[in-house]
Amino acid sequence: MTAAGTQRTAGPLNPGEYAQAAVMAALSAATAIIAVVIPFAAGLGMLGTVPMGLLAYRYRLRVLVAATVAGGTIAFLIAGLGGLMTVVFCAYIGGLTGIVKRRGRGIATVLWASVGAGIVFGAYIIGVLLLVGRLRQLIFASMTANINGIANAIAVVPGGERAADDLRTGFADFLHYWPVPIMISMVIHIMIVTLLGWWALSRVLKRLFGIPDVHKLDTVASDGPVAPVPARLRDVRFRYPGTNRDALGPVSMDINPGEHVAVTGANGSGKTTLMLTLAGRAPTAGSIDRPGAVGLGQAGGTAVVMQHPESQVLGTRVADDVVWGLPPGTTIDVDRLLAEVGLSGMADRDTGGLSGGELQRLAVAAALAREPALLIADEVTSMVDQQGRDVLLSVLSDLTRRHRTSLVHITHYNDEADSADRVVRLDGDTDNIEMVATAPVPIVAAGIEPEGPAVLEVHGVGHQYGSGTPWESTALRDISFTVHEGEGVLIHGLNGSGKSTLAWILAGLTVPTTGSCLLDGKPVADQVGT
Repeated sequence: MTAAGTQRTAGPLNPGEYAQAAVMAALSAATAIIAVVIPFAAGLGMLGTVPMGLLAYRYRLRVLVAATVAGGTIAFLIAGLGGLMTVVFCAYIGGLTGIVKRRGRGIATVLWASVGAGIVFGAYIIGVLLLVGRLRQLIFASMTANINGIANAIAVVPGGERAADDLRTGFADFLHYWPVPIMISMVIHIMIVTLLGWWALSRVLKRLFGIPDVHKLDTVASDGPVAPVPARLRDVRFRYPGTNRDALGPVSMDINPGEHVAVTGANGSGKTTLMLTLAGRAPTAGSIDRPGAVGLGQAGGTAVVMQHPESQVLGTRVADDVVWGLPPGTTIDVDRLLAEVGLSGMADRDTGGLSGGELQRLAVAAALAREPALLIADEVTSMVDQQGRDVLLSVLSDLTRRHRTSLVHITHYNDEADSADRVVRLDGDTDNIEMVATAPVPIVAAGIEPEGPAVLEVHGVGHQYGSGTPWESTALRDISFTVHEGEGVLIHGLNGSGKSTLAWILAGLTVPTTGSCLLDGKPVADQVGT
């Protein structure tokens, strides 16, 4: 995946392009289906031009074509021909706007392109009517009936007989020379719609164009054998597109087979950028020497576990996620891997009911299922409580002994680097946030009565996921407390104790299974956003 202006120009779609096409196709298809199925919602179909416009601006034409085919197929299967044509129209408007913007052209290009598109659409309609004679006769008969009805209504008006005769005569001429007026009307129609779409979409995309399209990870094509270590970094620098300073470097270091390396440094020192270069992104300066390909996500290659657990889980069941993406026929001892990361007996659990710490440990298990030669753990404990952090650190500290892998552990915590064979500290421009250490939960002083009125009231709240199913699990039981105006409340607990579930209930985004959550005396679920 690359930023606008540096798109690949040849070759098949890479996994990142497939993912972008799939997501944008789903968005466009969803808006098209809503526009067709819901009465008086046809205007919503124009929203589909936004994802298509972004694709056209940032990626190759074939990515837009892939998204159009996928989105059109989905829309046709659910909403029929109307859904298909809505997706095609969105792809046309969005694609034209994105491509013209990317190439730095203006309204003159849009105008000429709309004329060409109008000719193409007109030729298509004329061709269909020529080939399907009965359909043409049916359409013309229906149009004739409508025109005669209008003419009869006009003739009733005093002095309207002449106008009615002129209408009938004009329509007869239209039927005699029908391909010409259809082509002219189609060109004019497409020009008007295109210019309106260009005007509206340009203003919507203007803000989105400024968002850099620099993605976390990217696959690197290589025909050689997978062998990411030993890796030799010499004066490596990396600068993100559109910036005027290096995010990393210069860095020189070695990563040897079976070695546990901890990488530390303050925020802004380039720790995550170093992860990107180790995972295959080419540096802007310097060199990285490896005996073979990076093999990102491949068996025996490079695996990456990042700090946000929700973004790394794909399977709906824990066991499915561990083996997700592995070649068919691969045999994996799922129970052993889950036990190694502290998830024993959870193979059949729904991933949607896991806590953040459990999801993070599941991501580690899925990475280990590929027996990577290099595992990069990028601040994997930042979203995990102390108990989950201890489990993860235990797994990471023994990793190089249990598996034939090198470990690069990027961390913000001093004590997490203690078990490493070697520590590499990145220096450079920082935001003055030093390395942090763990701290105990503050002790709340007792006996202080809140002065303000009650704002948020939680009474006996409990919540279950999958109620009435074999996967039923209880996230909360009998939670009661009151938050007064001007009061600060700290909620803490272990991973899986229900903190996130409670947060969703407090925000009104989840209705509790039992009990009530009131904001100013009314259910918070009825006033989301208040």
